[in-house]
Amino acid sequence: MPANPGQKRAQEKRRKKRDVAQKARRVDNVRKAAVADEQRKVAVEEQKTLAADMESSPFGQGIDYDALDEATSAIDKLIKAKKYDEAEKKCGALARDFPGVSDGLQRMARIDELRGDKSKALTTLYAAQKRANFGDEEAAEEIDKEIARLEKELGK
Repeated sequence: MPANPGQKRAQEKRRKKRDVAQKARRVDNVRKAAVADEQRKVAVEEQKTLAADMESSPFGQGIDYDALDEATSAIDKLIKAKKYDEAEKKCGALARDFPGVSDGLQRMARIDELRGDKSKALTTLYAAQKRANFGDEEAAEEIDKEIARLEKELGK
């Protein structure tokens, strides 16, 4: 007979409880990994579909990159001069004229943030994230970093 049967039962009870919790965590981790993997697969398929659509559309071909650079530079100058209303109009035109490029929406988000409306800036960046950018991973990373920064600042 054990020296203290109550203590032994309590230890056994804690061990079983710990084992059940560990098993539940393992199952939850497997489920989370499966969901994340599925989300990645869906995102990759969406990007492939979007890229194929962009290649076959007139927007994916024959972009006047000089005009794009000129427009973005003009917007940056307006932002620097704190002419936000005029810059916002040009951002809208840029987003409309270059639907496959996120530059106009990125600058619009910057204007929203400079005006103090960070939640609107975040919403605009989500829209920018959906644009193809014709495989420009650098632009996608830049947008993701801005989104992460704003989400952190807004506590999301």
